[in-house]
Amino acid sequence: MVPLLSPGGVSAPPPATLSLLQLDADAARTLQDQLLDRLRKAILERRVRPGQRLPSTRLLARQLSVSRNTVLAVFDQLISEGYLRGSRGSGTYVSDELPDQLLRPSKDAKLLLPQSQEGPLPPAVISPTAFRPCIPLVAEFPLERWESLRRRVLHRRGARLLHYSAPAGQERLREQISLYLRDYRGVRCEANQILVTAGAQQAFRIAARALSSLGKGVWFEDPGYPDARLAFEDAGLTGVPQPVDDEGLTLPRWQAGAPRMVYTTPSRQFPLGITMTLARRMEWLDFARRHDVWIIEDDYDSEFRYEGRPLPSLQGLLPETQVVYV
Repeated sequence: MVPLLSPGGVSAPPPATLSLLQLDADAARTLQDQLLDRLRKAILERRVRPGQRLPSTRLLARQLSVSRNTVLAVFDQLISEGYLRGSRGSGTYVSDELPDQLLRPSKDAKLLLPQSQEGPLPPAVISPTAFRPCIPLVAEFPLERWESLRRRVLHRRGARLLHYSAPAGQERLREQISLYLRDYRGVRCEANQILVTAGAQQAFRIAARALSSLGKGVWFEDPGYPDARLAFEDAGLTGVPQPVDDEGLTLPRWQAGAPRMVYTTPSRQFPLGITMTLARRMEWLDFARRHDVWIIEDDYDSEFRYEGRPLPSLQGLLPETQVVYV
């Protein structure tokens, strides 16, 4: 049993919470991954209350018979995800506001209907406007700085850059991408797992052709990103629309002969802007593992989060999951 501490520092061991923290040293998964999942689940299910103080890393490590580094790594991961907060000299607490609470769809978002229910749009919406999606504010691009850096690189390495490069992308670039993804998005990857493409659309086409032998159907968000659907249909696959609710892409009922692939935009659903909740992410990963389904995670607009810490990528939540991260 591991006593948790109340906000006031008084020992308060709730049995339901403690059972979630019991680890299995003989399991295939590491103790760190087990503790991370159990503590995150306890927070998500409110078995550990917002604002509640956790035991010290030394105490928890001793009670669980694991190294302190294991507990430190778990605490650091949950702090980076926004589920815990550290207070110097005071301890570690469950965040008062969890990441799942920070981004919720507005009531207006529900006015967008699935494709099957849409009627003719008013002319004012059809005509070109400034609200066209996926167009950055190019007038603010730092062209002078870009040109300065480009000249510097060409001066140092220009001749070598004119030769054919590795098909997957330059090794140094892939190493830096893998470091960034591990640090900022929680993606589990090495440089040799990275494939640099000319854009997301090319990545969808490569994934579609690589996985097309699994089956001829792929689930899509409805409403969703039409260009991604076109990429999969060009590979001979059939798009099967699935509705989106206020937690993200809904899980369909399993049917014989159902598609073996799922495409989703969990960070910021296109076009509704919904962030898939952690509970729904875990449900999808469990569903994919049980039914041998591949998930194509389009991490669309994940960098544009203006309050709170980012949720971890779907790909990085569980080890050995069948997730292609774009």
